[in-house]
Amino acid sequence: WSAPARLPVIKISELGLKPTELGGGKQTKSMRLEDAQGKEWVIRSIEKNPEILLPEPWRQTFAKDWLLDAMGAQHPYAPLIVPVLADAVDVPHASPVIGWVAPDSALGQYSSIFANTLCLLEEREPAGNTDNTLKMMERLDADNDNTVDTATFFRARLLDFFLGDWDRHADQWRWADEQKGHNKKYLPVPRDRDQALYRNEGLVPNTASRKWIAPFLTGFEGPIKRGNTFFITGSQLNGRLFVQLTYEQWMQYTRDFVSRLSDS
Repeated sequence: WSAPARLPVIKISELGLKPTELGGGKQTKSMRLEDAQGKEWVIRSIEKNPEILLPEPWRQTFAKDWLLDAMGAQHPYAPLIVPVLADAVDVPHASPVIGWVAPDSALGQYSSIFANTLCLLEEREPAGNTDNTLKMMERLDADNDNTVDTATFFRARLLDFFLGDWDRHADQWRWADEQKGHNKKYLPVPRDRDQALYRNEGLVPNTASRKWIAPFLTGFEGPIKRGNTFFITGSQLNGRLFVQLTYEQWMQYTRDFVSRLSDS
């Protein structure tokens, strides 16, 4: 977070983008934008706001400083590493840019929020028009001929593991219908890589990662600890979709994944 870095300047008017509305994120300031073709984009602040996590009386106390320090365990540029690795293992992804948002009349009423801040810019739906997890699940329940590409989902979950990206709840996925219409086959599209390469260091964070508190906060390290608990935030999806895989498929996909992500 303190290392000098050279970053591009993001000027939304030069990119042909117009703000449409603020996003619904709580810890992160975000905004939706639209280009001339009607494609949606999203811009999100790199620095998070810890106050929303605290009760009102605690927001101007040492607790805020503690939370800010803990948020330093996140890697500010982690999303930039994901496309290269995702391409290697054939997992869909966004292609984010992280840069400095220049003052711009096109920001309009949102100028005071985003001008002169470090933000991530990416397509909101890189795979085109997609369903959220709730709608995808409803359609799986409604028709047994609707399916999910579980092989790609398995590789995507291995990539989460590989990156130490523990924050993979249901809203962190979109689902693209590859067959368009009846007999849907959903392709999983991971998004929001804010927690990739998360590092857990220090007495309080290490205590918090104990198995009876928040065991998924193990951090990005060489040895992989507590594989099952790492996936707690996505356990509903795992439980629903991985029952389709045999042990032999599980091992085949894993060996293939490891071979694609060599040390080089």
